[in-house]
Amino acid sequence: MQSLCTTASAGPARQLRPAWQSSSPTKVLKCWSQPIMALQVERWDSQKHGKLSSKTMLKRLRDEGYSGSTYQLPPGTHFPPHTHDCDKKDSIITGRFKFVSKDHGEVTLEPGDMLHVPRGMEHSAETVGTETVTFVDASRY
Repeated sequence: MQSLCTTASAGPARQLRPAWQSSSPTKVLKCWSQPIMALQVERWDSQKHGKLSSKTMLKRLRDEGYSGSTYQLPPGTHFPPHTHDCDKKDSIITGRFKFVSKDHGEVTLEPGDMLHVPRGMEHSAETVGTETVTFVDASRY
């Protein structure tokens, strides 16, 4: 997380700047944290890629250089914080899946959503709601 602060110099003007830039003679008025890099979700384009299915999703991911498998995740599935030694792309066919990274924020993925997970990014994830999640787990080494 990057801490940002509202600061004031000699005049009434206030600026938002990283906390490490907030030093004397600037007075720090308020600080809070925000993700360094927000999670970026790609949405499925059925006009470009056809009807969403495990088969069409796997084809698209293979075209991007990924290899992958499809899994059924029942309600209540939870993955504790972990990392991967390769780039991943998490893709949802059915259901809802919450992805959390302490450094990058959180997002709930829905059918047709794809999330790039860079090598080494610590994250956790869990199913959301009562529907089984059809999940395409893709890796690129």
